[in-house]
Amino acid sequence: MQATLAPSSLTFGNVAVASTSPAKFLKLTNNRSSPLTISAISLGGTNTADFPKSTTCGASLAAFASCTIQVQFKPVAQGARSAIVKVTDNASNSPQSASVAGTGVTQVTVSPSALMFGSVSVGSTTAAMTVTVTNNQSVTLNISTITLGGVEPADFLKSTTCTATLAPFSNCTVSVKFKPTATGSRTATLSITDNPDSGPHSVGLSGTGL
Repeated sequence: MQATLAPSSLTFGNVAVASTSPAKFLKLTNNRSSPLTISAISLGGTNTADFPKSTTCGASLAAFASCTIQVQFKPVAQGARSAIVKVTDNASNSPQSASVAGTGVTQVTVSPSALMFGSVSVGSTTAAMTVTVTNNQSVTLNISTITLGGVEPADFLKSTTCTATLAPFSNCTVSVKFKPTATGSRTATLSITDNPDSGPHSVGLSGTGL
């Protein structure tokens, strides 16, 4: 190849709508013994507005030299978002291209939305099941409370790696165990309150005491 653009794709994962991801980089390399003339570095495809870019590449790239294209993901809507970075130059394999993709999501995701523990003898304790809290924003998330409520909160035990703050684009976990105090259907709700305007996040908890 006279010129290469690598890697062939960049994947940004989940990012909150209107937040901006950390940068990822594409490397344009001139594999020729003569300068590469670059006429355009452009974005094409479906969601070009979602992927701001900048570059160290100028109008000409020296023989056997490289330059970089910086791409970030700033989704304007929820759902799968994608575009194509295209470099047009005087190499015989022009244009060189790389796909970029990510998913626009809410500011905070809590997954799964329910934990079902099945049937357990009264007084016995299950293995832990895990809820993951993910901050999809480019700013720190403040977590104010993680509580058990609902009908039988005493039947469920929790522990957590979450603290009062959660760094941008990171996650923490809440572990829950089921220890029924009586027979029959037992339910509760795990509630996580944080600083976005979306309100508390709830996870349904259920099990059966035998």
